[in-house]
Amino acid sequence: MPDLFAWKLEDGSEEYITRSITQLLLIHTLTSK
Repeated sequence: MPDLFAWKLEDGSEEYITRSITQLLLIHTLTSK
């Protein structure tokens, strides 16, 4: 999974953090069902 966000790590921007958290929450929701 880290590979999906690896290209964004270089920026270190808040957008990366927000998107990664959002996607992790989405994945968690989908896998919880």
